Amino acid sequence: MYKFLSILIAILPLSTMAAVNCTITDFEVEVYDHGGTYIHGKLNGVNVAWIGISGNTTDATNRRLSLALSAQMAGKGLNAYFSQMNNCSEYQNYTKVTGLRLKK
Repeated sequence: MYKFLSILIAILPLSTMAAVNCTITDFEVEVYDHGGTYIHGKLNGVNVAWIGISGNTTDATNRRLSLALSAQMAGKGLNAYFSQMNNCSEYQNYTKVTGLRLKK
């Protein structure tokens, strides 16, 4: 099985393995009763809305929300990892982050 996966990864075009880190600045956080947690702000300097930060579990959502609110209160940005995009300009409303990190 390991050999098969190694070969498969080696022959896949890089475009099928999309992933990008983007910077979120000048943002606000919105949380809705239905469980949606979103950021509206600038993604690499471009105004965007509805960046999804809800996790697959309540714990993941709580961690991402805590991080986003901490960054917002401290006036810091966030680094967002999107596994489904090749570059930040591909962002579409309601795209969900794969990972979120406080920007230094």
